[in-house]
Amino acid sequence: MAYVKYLDASTADASVKPIFAAIEAELGVVPNIFRAMAHAPEMFRTFLDFNASLATIVLDPTLRELAYMKVSLMNACHYCFEHHRIAAEKLGVDPRKIDDLPHSLTSDVYDEIELDVLTFAENVTDDGEDDPERIERLRSKLGERGLVELTFIVALANLTNRFNLALDIELP
Repeated sequence: MAYVKYLDASTADASVKPIFAAIEAELGVVPNIFRAMAHAPEMFRTFLDFNASLATIVLDPTLRELAYMKVSLMNACHYCFEHHRIAAEKLGVDPRKIDDLPHSLTSDVYDEIELDVLTFAENVTDDGEDDPERIERLRSKLGERGLVELTFIVALANLTNRFNLALDIELP
């Protein structure tokens, strides 16, 4: 059970109510992570603005979802993994790639760029940094913007994972 109450339209700050209405209209439900974040309305709105920027990134969405799921598995964040598994399935990610994420570094289902992305996500999550040669390969394949976006994705996954784990946020 979550450590904070999940807010709804009747209990949230007035500034959050239209945001909840828009999210519910789009998704059919306001996810619990948002209902918990709404306790801090300014930070919640900033998080949503940052999250909305994901629609503008150039990084291949398949790579984005693989990295997000890898980090979520490492951090044992079932909440984030499930939401991003659904997103990956909608993108058509091969189910074997999702299934092999726990042992991605030894799996043969990933191509070279996917393996570099997953290894980068794992190393940055573990140590906050990665091998300079891999970073250079990623930069040359993804471009500098793509590398920066990938780094933001890994950091965002760690942020949402830690938020959900610390407050014991439950699905949906």
